[in-house]
Amino acid sequence: MNAIGRRSTTVLLAFALAAMAVHGAEPPVAGLGWLRDLAGHCWRGEQANGALADTQCYDLQFGRHLRGTIEIAGAAGESPRLLGDSVWSWDPAKQRITVVTWSASAPVGVIEAAIDGDLVRFAFGPNARSYWQRTGPDSFAVVRESRDGDGWREERRVNYRRAAGR
Repeated sequence: MNAIGRRSTTVLLAFALAAMAVHGAEPPVAGLGWLRDLAGHCWRGEQANGALADTQCYDLQFGRHLRGTIEIAGAAGESPRLLGDSVWSWDPAKQRITVVTWSASAPVGVIEAAIDGDLVRFAFGPNARSYWQRTGPDSFAVVRESRDGDGWREERRVNYRRAAGR
């Protein structure tokens, strides 16, 4: 390698090391834990009785955010009951995930979530909470709970499976 080639390689290496120092060794999406594996796929949710709950699709955006869409189907031949979007981002200062959501029928919302092993936990005040749990390489569950005395009662569970075709 000639002197120009060595100098170019050295400059590129210096830029790479500087970028790692500024942005950290891991890409920002790594803070999302297993949620990053949702990217590039759609997920079909079914309620306990087998009824379709919704379909969610995810993609990585700018290599650092998880962008999601949700559709809750309407009755046969009708428009969807809900179409919504969300952006999931890791906040290293708070060590939490920030989720910004919006739809045509609701205002913009901001929620925070904490990673707890295979659980992603959301708190909705002192009497309601939710968690997402990975249940396999192609599945996860979303559980909503409400306070019941000193404990918690499961109100709703939706089991998601990777949808074919995306």
